[in-house]
Amino acid sequence: MRVLRPSTEQQTILLAEENAPLREVLSGLLAEAGHRVIAVGGAQALIEQLRAPIRIDVLITDTRIRGLPGWQCMPAWEVIQEATWRRPGIPVLQLIDSRADAMPRCSGGAGPVRLLQKPFSVTALLEAITALVPKGRASSPGEPTNPEPAPAR
Repeated sequence: MRVLRPSTEQQTILLAEENAPLREVLSGLLAEAGHRVIAVGGAQALIEQLRAPIRIDVLITDTRIRGLPGWQCMPAWEVIQEATWRRPGIPVLQLIDSRADAMPRCSGGAGPVRLLQKPFSVTALLEAITALVPKGRASSPGEPTNPEPAPAR
């Protein structure tokens, strides 16, 4: 097994992936690379973390996240809308199965959004994070900007 070189700057990554084995692997790889990882497997847990007064430097999200009341699925564009409503400017890395899964462009408080198509290499994942959160970039505020849910559009 290849040993990852830890990052010189620890980023706090909110990882939203409903596939538990993949979430565990990604969490381990990111931690081994020197990042602090907050991993969630459902939409409700994601929203709770976005509301929490914690530092989040980048959001990594799957194409869709389940876990809302009534078996609803939260598509990536809603995840990103919710994230940027609560934390304007937050960088987002969207993990996609195909280009057809890519979310439409956001407006308003959206920060940089980057796509990474599955399957991807560890190197590609770490390079995408570095591109989204360059060294020396100020982190997102510890307090969410908007405690209420994003308005329906």
